[in-house]
Amino acid sequence: MAIYQAISKYGLENFTLEILEYCCKDATIEREQFYLDKLKPEYNLLKKAGSIIGFKHSILSRKKMRELALGRVISEEARLNLSEALSGRKLSESTKEKIRSYKHTEQAKLKISLGNPRTRSVQITDSHTKDTTTFSTMTLAAAHLNTTTATIGSYIKTQKLYKDRYLISILSKSDS
Repeated sequence: MAIYQAISKYGLENFTLEILEYCCKDATIEREQFYLDKLKPEYNLLKKAGSIIGFKHSILSRKKMRELALGRVISEEARLNLSEALSGRKLSESTKEKIRSYKHTEQAKLKISLGNPRTRSVQITDSHTKDTTTFSTMTLAAAHLNTTTATIGSYIKTQKLYKDRYLISILSKSDS
């Protein structure tokens, strides 16, 4: 973050934090926008109070968030809490259509890859247990490891261990 970099560069003692105004909860967004417009603070990345419009995470930040999300294990209690929180929620027709479209697209990709004569089988070897599993497509291998086909392809090329554990390789036509 820009503010963090500036504090690191100039030292915390060169910065102050001030409360500009006390206001009721209902007026916070309006008052924040007033001060954003009036003072045009240098380190405030967002120009509209209460909105993230115009903000984009850096590629590095997105990569870190993705890696954290892929490694996340959700407890049964957390799943039940989430399910309870979402129960009774009404989805708009456009959201339902997006979900149907996504599922259809993923199923179509799988059908295409299964029928593709260029499709190669993928072998995943667990370096800890020495177990080997073979998948008929990169799509299935990616689903097994909860990642993308691009990631599978990248680890096949580099021959590095995925998550410091799995060796991923392509099988020749004669092996599969």
